[in-house]
Amino acid sequence: SVSEILKYPAVEKLSGKSEFGSRRRWFKPGLNYDLTDAVGTEVDGDVWILHHDGTISRFRNGSRISFKQVLADFISEPVLFSIPPEGEKIWVLSRKEKKVVVINKETGEFEGVWIAEEFDKAQGLTVSEKMGKMFILTEGKIYVADTQ
Repeated sequence: SVSEILKYPAVEKLSGKSEFGSRRRWFKPGLNYDLTDAVGTEVDGDVWILHHDGTISRFRNGSRISFKQVLADFISEPVLFSIPPEGEKIWVLSRKEKKVVVINKETGEFEGVWIAEEFDKAQGLTVSEKMGKMFILTEGKIYVADTQ
């Protein structure tokens, strides 16, 4: 099965205003990837796809680039992830295991784990490494945890 990522590039108008241009295929011609098992997408300049089996696909300029796969050794059934644009880490949550695993964005190496009962009902995860905070949306409440 073939999946697609589409982009709507900004177009500068004569008036000086920017608008969204027409829809374009983001993958380079001839490149096709199966993203049907994706559970999440993050963009920090690169496009990151978290797959149901714990693998992470990283794309840059319409092509897949290599990324060390260690996540599946530390977590099963990931459902949410956060990649802070200003940060150096990838934060991945498993409801089933009630934990967040952290890996390095550049090397793919394991960096740590957070465990909390509240993770089993998480509906959203956002991390600000600059603030040193993890925000977890759970049943209408936002829990905040220090990450340092």
